[in-house]
Amino acid sequence: MTSKLLSVILLVLLAADLGYSFYNYYFSTIDGDFPAIVLATEPYNKVLEDPFGMDVLGGDRYAAPNRFTAHAVMSTYFKTVPFALQYVTNPIESIYLCIALTKILVHIGLLFLISYYVSAWNGFRWKNILIAAVIISPLFHSSLVYVDQLSVIDPCITYVMFYPLPICAILLYFLPFYRYLITGMISRSPIFIAVWMVFALFLVLFGPLPAPILITGISILFAHIVIKNFGRNPDPEHFRRLLTAATTINRTVLISLSGTLILSFYSMYIGSKNTENDWSPLALEERYSKLFTGVKEILSNQNYGLQFWYAATAFNLILLYLLYRKRHRKYFKLVFFLFVFCLLYIAMLPLGGYRDYRPLILRRDTLIPVTCIVMYCWASSGMLLAAALPKFKKAGIFVFIAGISFYYTQKDFVPFSALNTPCEKTVLSTIAASETDCIALPRDCTIASWNFNNECAQSENVATLLYYYNITPRKIYIHYPENVE
Repeated sequence: MTSKLLSVILLVLLAADLGYSFYNYYFSTIDGDFPAIVLATEPYNKVLEDPFGMDVLGGDRYAAPNRFTAHAVMSTYFKTVPFALQYVTNPIESIYLCIALTKILVHIGLLFLISYYVSAWNGFRWKNILIAAVIISPLFHSSLVYVDQLSVIDPCITYVMFYPLPICAILLYFLPFYRYLITGMISRSPIFIAVWMVFALFLVLFGPLPAPILITGISILFAHIVIKNFGRNPDPEHFRRLLTAATTINRTVLISLSGTLILSFYSMYIGSKNTENDWSPLALEERYSKLFTGVKEILSNQNYGLQFWYAATAFNLILLYLLYRKRHRKYFKLVFFLFVFCLLYIAMLPLGGYRDYRPLILRRDTLIPVTCIVMYCWASSGMLLAAALPKFKKAGIFVFIAGISFYYTQKDFVPFSALNTPCEKTVLSTIAASETDCIALPRDCTIASWNFNNECAQSENVATLLYYYNITPRKIYIHYPENVE
């Protein structure tokens, strides 16, 4: 009875947190990249015409050549779902409802996958997945308080489709190999290998993150397996021992991961021909200088909300190591390799080019892999401590975890007045009722744009998008003169 009551309480807490997140997501704005990607107009039309970047091999250069999957998923999804929602609501509300639903679905998917990974140390049981989800959920900030670095679900829907959504796909991809590390079991079926290779082909084209994550993660995984095999072999001849360690890797693991590694390097190559990298050219040395500044900023700036959480996670890990390191050797090996992954991943970031809107390279979107790993370590170490500590000491770790969760939960609350979508909806209604073909708007908020355009012709994509979604009866252009109120 007590166990069932606890499960009900945890479900209520989780549902309340997810419900509040959905409420916040409903007040999202339409970002400036949305029209061009959904409508597949310049400069993103070419990536859908050349899915696998074959033209790049012939010397062509264009925007986002290694991001076909992300563009195709986003364009197809937002050309379909809003129209389905228009059966139950008006065209304006359908877009915002679609954005909110998308964000909460990605949110739930990512939360579930991380929680499932955490539950591995307790037998992949549903109750442990639920506990892990409740521990991690407060760290999914949906408000504007810690938006710069801790917001896993980005305020901009385009970045949700290009960053956390691909992370969900990566976690799904690695799941069989993670279970293999924990249990030693993986499918030997050729069908599994074939399916996973097709999965990998589209995964490496799912935005800017998958290829570097896969290259780093697979390299570390291979190194771990070879080192383990090497240690088990008593052969005194080191070279023969190393060769045996490499050649005795599980066939499914070897074929699947080797193929994915090759595809990832291909994605990195065609991605180097991305014309978007030309928008903000910066020497590699300068990029690394900015990265070092960014790392120091993250670890020292209290407005980011990370150092407190990082310190709490480190405390859990150190305490678990001091008390139970012999019992959890496999766990700490994994944590060590995850730490190495984080270092290598961050070190690779400047190689992906520079963007003015990421002045210090590290930002919430590029930091998502590290954030997810710290979430994993925070929840797993806390649960392992709670399971191992004597009964009279369990209360201490429960209070500690609950205190951190409460702190980040209350930090996520913002007043209704801080949400900007009502401005957008009011302006969209004004545009829809306009009798002119170009309407002047006040500079209160932008509509599907990053800036205030002065000329009507500069809003071609916005006008097309609003007409496409049945918001306007015809293409109505917009501009933002400085003197309009």
